[in-house]
Amino acid sequence: MPGLPDEPAVPTISRPEPAPPTPAPQPEPGIPGPVTPDGVPVPDAPQPVTPGGIPAPGADPSVDPLTLPGLPAVAEPGDAGEAPGADSDPAAQLLELEQALPQGEGPERPYRIAVFASGSGSNFQALLDSAQSGRLGAQIALLVSDKPQAKAVERARAAGVPVFVFAPKDYESREAYEREILGELQQAKIDLIVLAGYMRLITDVLVEPYAGRMINIHPSLLPSFPGKDAAGQAVEHGVRLSGATVHFVDGGMDTGPIIAQRAVEVTADDTAIELQLRIQEQERLLYPEVVSWFAAGRVKLEGRRVLLF
Repeated sequence: MPGLPDEPAVPTISRPEPAPPTPAPQPEPGIPGPVTPDGVPVPDAPQPVTPGGIPAPGADPSVDPLTLPGLPAVAEPGDAGEAPGADSDPAAQLLELEQALPQGEGPERPYRIAVFASGSGSNFQALLDSAQSGRLGAQIALLVSDKPQAKAVERARAAGVPVFVFAPKDYESREAYEREILGELQQAKIDLIVLAGYMRLITDVLVEPYAGRMINIHPSLLPSFPGKDAAGQAVEHGVRLSGATVHFVDGGMDTGPIIAQRAVEVTADDTAIELQLRIQEQERLLYPEVVSWFAAGRVKLEGRRVLLF
C-alpha cells in the first residue's frame, strides 16, 4: 500500500525577546540632590544669604556653621544642648545670629561733675534740674558737703546723687580732709568741680590736680567786691550795677580768670538782701549754661583769657 504523504512541516515562528525596560536616567556625576520620578534632577532652591552676601548657616550642608570671634557656631538641628522644639529654620538661625552680632561702640561716657555745697543748695538744684532735662549735657556724679544737715545734701539724696559728707573737726588739717575728698573725686572719675556755695577755702591739694577744671560762682561783678557779703558791699558803695560771675578757681579769694558774667541793676532803695535775691536768680540761669559749655568742650583757657568756641 502506497505510503501516506508526509505532513507538511509547521513553520517555526520566532518571537523577538521583549526589550528590557529603559533605565531611568541617572543624575550626572557631581549633581547632588533629589530627582523626579522621570529621573530629572530637581533644581536646588536658592540658598539664603545674609545682607552682606554670606551664606546663611544651615542652608547648605557643605557650608560650615558661621563662627565669629567670641561667638559660638550656630547650632545645627540635633546638636547636643539644643532646646526641645528649637526652630531649625535657617532664617530664624540667621536672625538669632544677627542679634548677637556687635552693634558698634556704645555712647561715650557722660561728662561727670562734682558739686561742692555748704548751704541750701539753690544752685545745686538748678544744676540738677538742668541735668535731668538734658540741657546740662553732664551728669552730677557726686555732691561734696561739709555740713551733714545742709539742704543741698537732702536734695542730692532725694535725687539719687551720691553724697560725700565730712566734718572738718574730725581731721587734723584742711589738707587732710581734702586728700580724702580727692580720693572720692578720683574714684568717681570727675571731670569738673563746681563750687556752689561751698564756704571753705580750698588748698593746692585740690586746686593743682583740677587746675582749669574747677569753677566757682560769686555774687558780684568781679574783680569788684570779692569775698563775703558781696551784695552788701555793692549797696554800701552805691554802685549802679552788680551781678554774678563764674570764674576759675586758682587758690586765691575769687581771683581766678573770669568765664562769664551777668549784670543786675542796683536801685537806690535796694537792701543787701533784695539785691542778693535778684543776683541769685541770675546765678541759677548762668551756672548751668557755663557748665554745659564745659561739657561740650567749648571752653579754652589761655593765661587769664577764657575763650569760647
